[in-house]
Amino acid sequence: MIEVLPSIPRYRAVVRPAIGNHRIPAVETPDGAFIQDSTVILDTLEVRHPERPATPPGPARRIAMRLLEVLLLDGLIRPAMHYRWNFLHEQGHFIVSEFGRSLKPRGTPEEIETAGRRVAEKMAGKLAPLGVIPDTIPEIEASFHDLLRHLEACAFATPYLLGELPSLADYALMGPLYAHLGRDPVPHKIMRTTAPSVARWVEQMNEPGVASPEFPEGATAWSDSDIVPEPTRKLLAMTARDLGPELVANVEAWNSHCNDHEDAPAGSPITGDGMDQPSLPEVRFRFRGATLLAGVRVQTLWMLQRALDEWTCMGAQDRSACTGLLEQTGADTLLGLKMLRRVDRKNNRLVFGQTA
Repeated sequence: MIEVLPSIPRYRAVVRPAIGNHRIPAVETPDGAFIQDSTVILDTLEVRHPERPATPPGPARRIAMRLLEVLLLDGLIRPAMHYRWNFLHEQGHFIVSEFGRSLKPRGTPEEIETAGRRVAEKMAGKLAPLGVIPDTIPEIEASFHDLLRHLEACAFATPYLLGELPSLADYALMGPLYAHLGRDPVPHKIMRTTAPSVARWVEQMNEPGVASPEFPEGATAWSDSDIVPEPTRKLLAMTARDLGPELVANVEAWNSHCNDHEDAPAGSPITGDGMDQPSLPEVRFRFRGATLLAGVRVQTLWMLQRALDEWTCMGAQDRSACTGLLEQTGADTLLGLKMLRRVDRKNNRLVFGQTA
């Protein structure tokens, strides 16, 4: 795979018209097709390269993967945005330079600075809609430290969250843990000093192939065991406890929105602005010891739907095999959520799906 910056002329001339929006990452396949959205890209690779699956066998590990996929990806948004944009006095030169370089890779220092500042000014206004305000920052920082503590325990127990190979849960974790928290100087220092094994795991995930020097046996396939490692169970319990109230509030808001738009046909835009990744009005929910007010990201509902689909498709025997895990972690409540309508993707846009 060859990585290129979105500032190349071909991105604006070819890629953006093909995918219908400006979002990255986007992958161009050897046959000239374009795939946008990291989750869709991983799903596509999973189908095209079955020789090393990122989905473990066994119902308990599969449902844990689906739940962690949404909880980790969603749960790291706030610390990622907080540590990036609220510490510009300590890391502003790095942040501005990186964004400016991606937009003006051959620009002068002044052009790079100007381009990077434009991004910084725009992104600073996106913190409050996420619930990142002074009153909630202590809880957001505490949750990040708790997460690192749990991940440090996971890194000591197994090479990856669910055992021998990286799963879709590892890749969901890797997105924000590397791109934001593992590169930006302030959270990078926190990770290095408080969770060095996690920092090492991030480095290893960026290496080609599947290897982990701390586990020299080097498995090349999933085992038949359907055991979710105990540290990963505790991680699932922590994230379900912290983020469960928000998911419940988001589903309630989605169902209300569906009732208000019950005549909207499948495939139609979810909001009047026609955004490809729409948001619904703010909802109030508990987050640890704080009350947060944040917009509903429909992308999160689409990710949650993947876990609900996994559970719905399981037979009675497989569900029974998951009972202990779900009760121990408190994640059973999340799998009981009901969405009145599906969230579909059409031409790289989230749209109304069929009635559930």
